[in-house]
This record gives sequence, structure tokens and C-alpha cells, in this order.
Amino acid sequence: AIAQGTHAATVEVADRAGNRSTAASAFFTDSITPATSLLVNGLINDATSLSLSTTDSLSFIATDGGVGVLETRYALDGGSEVVFPAAFNLSVGNHILSIRSLDRAGNAEAAHVVSILVTGSSSDTTPPLVRLDFPGGTALGVEQAIGGVVNVRGAASDTSSLTWILEAAPGVSAVSGYTTITSGAGNLSGLITAWDTTALSGAQTLRLRATDAFGNTASATAAVFVGKPVFTFAIGRKDSNVIVSKIKNPTGIAIRADGLIWVASTVDVDELLLLTSSGTVVAEVDGDRDHGHNGHGHGNGHDDDDNNDEDQGFKNPQGLALDTANNLYVADKGNDRIVKLSPDGMTVLLQLAK
Repeated sequence: AIAQGTHAATVEVADRAGNRSTAASAFFTDSITPATSLLVNGLINDATSLSLSTTDSLSFIATDGGVGVLETRYALDGGSEVVFPAAFNLSVGNHILSIRSLDRAGNAEAAHVVSILVTGSSSDTTPPLVRLDFPGGTALGVEQAIGGVVNVRGAASDTSSLTWILEAAPGVSAVSGYTTITSGAGNLSGLITAWDTTALSGAQTLRLRATDAFGNTASATAAVFVGKPVFTFAIGRKDSNVIVSKIKNPTGIAIRADGLIWVASTVDVDELLLLTSSGTVVAEVDGDRDHGHNGHGHGNGHDDDDNNDEDQGFKNPQGLALDTANNLYVADKGNDRIVKLSPDGMTVLLQLAK
């Protein structure tokens, strides 16, 4: 078989008297099929299932890597194929649209099928699904430190046609001043772009915003800090903005949704401290099932009871974590157990031990 592309052929003919004649010709071999996309209101939409209105305009765009597209054909609801003439609308109801194109070399694209639900004008009130995966995921406006060229990942999707824009503005939770990083049309998932932050510094708000064909809009934001974070505030025994003498050798920290801070302290008394952002001690917990207390320390955290005793105190608590209900999980290393506490730390809800 002759490979795809342009070729040259030369023919030479000779008679018995030795007279010779040559002829040359160029030709193009094309075995590549065209590729067709559906356009909804002028935007490419390659989804296999759509929800549209009677006012949405449908058309097609086809490309070919060879001699060029000859025609695009479509069939609606199992009917005969017709050559696409111009943009059209669909009536209310469920429709099956089959699309394919042919090129000038006779290569035919395999038909691809789209299921379309058409309702009355502008009946879709559901916003697109939008998320930022990286940078992202921080809570309480905590800034994620980044620098250089950052691979921004996320997703935006909708059952109708979709446009999206990735933008950034100076400051945390910025409401204005956004500059476009990149934009596009159609559903999006995975790597969005490589964001060059070398000309930026300090706090920035990164935002991915999407709008569907019905004007429904949704966005996702992430607070980031471009460059090396600057020390701004500290709570502790010394060299701190707020002095809390009970903090000694902190080994774990967790921040609740309301801004209160859990700290594991492991010197003198092994306990957990619940603090406000200004350093006020709200509660001290030593791990006994019935001995949580507000604002008053007690217990030495070093009981000699068996490790599975539900009334023993903490011994060298390490990692802290919160669930969506603000229940606190403590890795009580010295007792070889995991303890689940109520949001205020006053009640032991669960213990997992060896």
C-alpha cells in the first residue's frame, strides 16, 4: 500500500528503435477519515447526551487531514441521512442525532450519535459543575504557597454547551481586578494550563468560572501565595504575638471550620488545647472519657492503667484530624490507640486500640 501523502510517479517508454519518452505526474494518497463536531450556539460540544432548548442552534464543523471535506451528513430520529445545509433547531422532546462526514477521496467517517432532550426555551436552571483540584482544597482562606510555572488542574462540565475562563486577581477572596489566564469552550477535566507566576508575588485568588448555554454560571476559587510565605503571627510560650504558657512541644494541629484551633501539647501534661485565633484557651482535654473541661487544666496524661482503659489520659498525642462534623481524631501514640472526640472535646465517641 502507498503511504498517506503526496507522491511523484515517472513513466518511461522505449520503442524497438531505441526512441524513449518519459512522463511524470504527482498524486496524493488519502486514507484519513474526516472528523466532525457538533456546534451548539456556535460552540463545539462533543458530549454524547445533551439537554437543550428549542432556541438552541445546531450546526456542524468538520476537518480533514487529507484532500478536504466533501460534505457533512446527519440523520435525525432514525430518518434518512441528509446533507447538512444550515443551522437548525429541534422541537421539544427526545431526539437521536447521527453525524458523519465524507472527504473528497471517498473516506467516510464512522457516524457518532448524540442523545438530545429538548425542552421549552431557557428551562435549564442548573449551573455547571466546577472545581479546582490544584491549586485548591485549602480551607478558611489559608493560602497555598506556589511559585514559578504551576500546572493548574480542575474540571468544568454541563449537559449543555459551556464556556469557561481561568483568571486570577491580587488578594485573598478577591471580588474584582481579575486578569484572564486562559479560556475555552466545552467540558473540561484535568490539566487546564501551565500558569506562569514568575511576574506575580504575594496573595492571589485563582478562579475557574463556567457559563452554560442558558446563562447559568458557577465558579471555584483557591487562595494562593506566590513566593515564600512571610511569618505574620504566632501563638506559643515565647517569640510569639500571643503567649500561651501551656503550649509545650506542640505535635499536632487542626483548624475547625469555625476558626477554633486544636493543638496537641506533650510536655509536662499530655493534653489537647482548643484555642481561639487570638490565643484564648477555650478547653483543655486530657483524653479521659468523662474529664473534658473548659478553660481549666487537669490530669497528668500518664496513667498506669492498661492501654485499652477508656478512662486513661493521653500519652504523647501526635497527629490531629477533623471530619466534616468537626469531630476530632487523635493519634494517641503512647497508648497505641486512635481516639475520636466530640467537637468540643468533652466526650470520647470512639477508641480504636490494639
